[in-house]
Amino acid sequence: MEPAKNTDAILFHKSIFAKFNPDELGESFPQRLIKDYNGQTYWLSFNIHSFLNTQNNFPRWMNADFGYGADGMTGAVINPKEVNGKIIPSFERNRKMFFGIDGAFTKPATIPFPSWINIFRIPIPVLELKKNKITFRPYYF
Repeated sequence: MEPAKNTDAILFHKSIFAKFNPDELGESFPQRLIKDYNGQTYWLSFNIHSFLNTQNNFPRWMNADFGYGADGMTGAVINPKEVNGKIIPSFERNRKMFFGIDGAFTKPATIPFPSWINIFRIPIPVLELKKNKITFRPYYF
């Protein structure tokens, strides 16, 4: 049996929430990359083939992905009702979990990609679990 391999990744997309509290969530794009948790998804990816016996026919390139993210946050612990004297909309804070599959760029080994390329996730379909409801997403970053 091969040693099990996994890859961790953090993906980011711009969220609508930073504009309501830029001091907390970032004003510029570089600040938002670090501060705006609404736009971040943390992924853990496992190579399925590595967990099976050596004689299996499961595709070497296929990974199982588990992701975690959140949205609706305009404050660190609670959402403020106002920022700098300005009333902001009320948002419900939500956790999101994801399950999907993606491909490992370095498998099969006949393709000459460097191993660091596997930190990138191919945006293929995922299932999202949010508020005990499962939603199909045709692609997700």
